Amino acid sequence: DADADDYALGGHGTAVAGIAAANSNNEIGVAGICWDCKIMPVKVLDQNGYGNWEDIANGIVWSSDNGAHIINLSLGGGQSQDYLEDAVNYSVANGTVTIAAAGNINVEMDFYPASYDNCIAVGALSPCCERKSGVNSCDEEYGWGSTYGDQIDFMAPGVRIFTTRLDNPDDTHDSEYYTDFNGTSSACPHAAGIAGLVLSQTPNLSPEMVRSILQMSADDLLDEGYDIETGFGRLNAYNALMGFASGDLNSDD
Repeated sequence: DADADDYALGGHGTAVAGIAAANSNNEIGVAGICWDCKIMPVKVLDQNGYGNWEDIANGIVWSSDNGAHIINLSLGGGQSQDYLEDAVNYSVANGTVTIAAAGNINVEMDFYPASYDNCIAVGALSPCCERKSGVNSCDEEYGWGSTYGDQIDFMAPGVRIFTTRLDNPDDTHDSEYYTDFNGTSSACPHAAGIAGLVLSQTPNLSPEMVRSILQMSADDLLDEGYDIETGFGRLNAYNALMGFASGDLNSDD
């Protein structure tokens, strides 16, 4: 329906949206990665943060059919569903860049929809620019780590991220902003925002081209080249924009 009020998990969607596209130059709060992009809020989970795969799949298709250039999926689970993969495939074929969180389980495993071939999978970095990995991370946040595997495209910041939060009168917080929004849920909209910047500069790029640009412009981490813990490396918005503008990256690559 038309009610997209966000009461799930203390405003999870609001926090995600703020990272991707919070307004800037207004002397309020934070600036999103793609600060002039627009948000299409499509609600597929209940107030407890749960939902079913069919609703999520329907939300993906509806978003793509109604003009979404980028879909951010800061959600997921360990079970694959054919109709969910079909929805992702449909959205990409329909011209929509579709991006998902890799998961916070700290093991090598598939996590869906991030692990589908046509979905971009984003892992989370600690403040020390390493895969967020529980007890081995520099941030002393031991409760979670970024799920990894050969589905990972690249990494983005995922610990203690500043972003918008829901101004919910039933909430005990006294601030409209988070200072510690964590997880691959926060890494994913960094990628969505950078994809938004790239498409703002060159709107005719296909989802496959956008994915390649983000991969090729990432800063390599760990082993030289691709690895299953960090993918192609750390996202770099400047490289993604300037490399394409200079011709180092082009639509034929």
